[in-house]
Amino acid sequence: MKKITFLAAMLSITGASFAQSQRMPLLEEFTQASCGPCAAANPALNTLLSANAAPNTVKAVSIKYQTSWPGVDPMNAQNPTDVATRVSYYGVNGVPDIEFDGTVISGGSPGQLTQTVINNEYAVASPFTINLSHTLSADYDSVFVTMVITCSQAVSGPLKAHVALVEREINFATAPGSNGEKDFYSVMRKMLPDANGTTLATSWTVGQTQTLNFAVPIPSEYGLPVPGYIYNLNELGVVAFIQDNTTKNVKQAAISNPITLPTSTEDAGVTVINYSTSCRTM
Repeated sequence: MKKITFLAAMLSITGASFAQSQRMPLLEEFTQASCGPCAAANPALNTLLSANAAPNTVKAVSIKYQTSWPGVDPMNAQNPTDVATRVSYYGVNGVPDIEFDGTVISGGSPGQLTQTVINNEYAVASPFTINLSHTLSADYDSVFVTMVITCSQAVSGPLKAHVALVEREINFATAPGSNGEKDFYSVMRKMLPDANGTTLATSWTVGQTQTLNFAVPIPSEYGLPVPGYIYNLNELGVVAFIQDNTTKNVKQAAISNPITLPTSTEDAGVTVINYSTSCRTM
């Protein structure tokens, strides 16, 4: 009887371990280097996001999409297609625009995101856990991403997995657009395999897993043998999320932070690691 009772207790504990997952909310912002209202709203938004990122308790991850309007933005010019797809997906028709977990705030102004909103969403259990990691090739011209998805609550729906290469911070010596902003954060550089994402199973049971692997060249231009439009490889990270493709609700998100690279070019085995912003504006 004691053995049966112990076994039942262990099964209960095992089941409980899959009962819920800590949610990591996702903030998506549509912004632009020549948008005046964006320059006015972004400082407060960036301060709030920073307060909820490492080394503080991480309660949200973010992706910034630099749009093609209302003016010039070199970061958009380097990858307009992925941005345009996400603009169309949400029906964005003006910037700045934020989407918080897809449906908690949809088509809102950055000022609508508060610490209370973040705390409330962070407290809602997620039906998934995501283990996300990435590495770079020895010559720093490719990135390898692994996304391991595990179901912790039975869930169904038209689910998509989205993976984005993001540059944690981009600093320009002079403003690249007309709004005066020089510093940009969590900028989406490329989506894997593209902005349409990867279709997942429509029905998940507790304990079910799926692993997605991506091996892609680091975004380049001008035919250079080394990374082209990534301004600083030390700032290159990955954000991934699972989204219901009908409701647009984001079920879970995760971040793989940038990898600190060797400072010595002799150790790195490459000629250039950091790229001057002055030669990458377009």
